[in-house]
Amino acid sequence: ADFQLFYGAANPPASYGGLGGCKQEAAVYSFQVNKAEWTEVPVGKVDKGVLGIDSKFGAPGKRQAFVVSYIRAGEDGAEFKPGGDPKKVIQSLTGTDPDLGDALASGTLTYETVEVGGVPFYDYELSDTNIHYLARVGAKNGRFFAFFVTAPERSFQADKANMFKTLKSFEVYNRIAVNS
Repeated sequence: ADFQLFYGAANPPASYGGLGGCKQEAAVYSFQVNKAEWTEVPVGKVDKGVLGIDSKFGAPGKRQAFVVSYIRAGEDGAEFKPGGDPKKVIQSLTGTDPDLGDALASGTLTYETVEVGGVPFYDYELSDTNIHYLARVGAKNGRFFAFFVTAPERSFQADKANMFKTLKSFEVYNRIAVNS
């Protein structure tokens, strides 16, 4: 598979509706998607303003990849650092996807702590009979990031290696989002 790198700027909530990410030098985060199958999807007003979704991609088989970004991390002077209860961290994100709460209640959740570019993350895998979630969650410069790669279980199993490659490619940069 031929992968392309997407650069995201973690734009403010009023910046919904567009496509294209940003230039590498302005990027706050990046990830790779299979360019033959994945297409960028416009982020709507509710997705951006209410759910915190900054960028979104879709692929056949109801596969999706999306970044949730909040500036709230560190407002109380405490940075996100893996070490707390990882289940509470992922549960706090159930508002971003209506099926995530159901999957957490009935599925199998595993996680590991990883470090990418000096940034600590939780990497999650959540399997349910209906949907499969991969997520990377962490924070940098006071901004919280959650990167999800999801698919119905059958689609996930058919493209498992590429789904994991997309998840593992997510990283954040030592830049502060402009206009946030």
